[in-house]
Amino acid sequence: MPYYLANLINHKKDFNDRYLLRAILLSGHIIDQSYSQVIGVYSETLYIGYGLTENGGVTAIFPNIRRGDTIVTGDVGVPCEGVEIKIIDDTGSTLPRDHPGELCIRSRVAFHEYYKNPEATRTTFIAGGWFRSGDIAVITQNDRIVIKGRIKNVLARGGRTIFPEAIEKVVNKMNEISYIVVVAVPDKRLYEEICVCFVAKPQIDVTEDDVKDFCAQHFEVTNAADGVGYMPTYFLKFKEFPMLDSGKPNRKAIQTEAVHRLGIHKEN
Repeated sequence: MPYYLANLINHKKDFNDRYLLRAILLSGHIIDQSYSQVIGVYSETLYIGYGLTENGGVTAIFPNIRRGDTIVTGDVGVPCEGVEIKIIDDTGSTLPRDHPGELCIRSRVAFHEYYKNPEATRTTFIAGGWFRSGDIAVITQNDRIVIKGRIKNVLARGGRTIFPEAIEKVVNKMNEISYIVVVAVPDKRLYEEICVCFVAKPQIDVTEDDVKDFCAQHFEVTNAADGVGYMPTYFLKFKEFPMLDSGKPNRKAIQTEAVHRLGIHKEN
């Protein structure tokens, strides 16, 4: 899992025995350039995969990434053989390349239905046998899939749609940060506000104000036409994140704790 690899990246021990692995395959998280740090230290190459159990496991692959190669954040490569993809908007209409929308997949090895759950099957499939992934993505001009985030994680701040992953990408540039999760918290005026939750690297003293100052250098409300912008409002430091069995941070639990610590009531 990517978060396990992040632990390796943060590990300071210098290994003389290089290339312990021939390759590392990453999946289940939006991958950016920072993960290339393992190349030449823990493995010779890096692979990025994207897939869902419902569609046979692997939908797309970005293979054989080597030292010096560029990783565009969210790039999971091209569809595997036998896999069709398209992007749709809220009405179900197909969008052109480079326009973000929901990624839909059609494959020869896709599952038929959810076991004893016809409602889930009905809402997941659309006309033509296309499976709705629940991921926001774009298809580039050269047929690459770039994942932007999960639909269920999207924040509605005023009239602006914000992908938490876009903010996480920026804050991850702080060398002092080990893990970051951006969640929505209720707000009377804007409906939802942005809360940056983070875990500092071991033995590193970084405060909530430090992260706020860093964000202030990268997100400016005054540059936004709607006056809302991307600058987060709240910052919370965690000793550690609650994790799912998959190894990913439990966003729902983190959001619940954030709302509690901020003293915000859901009914607001």
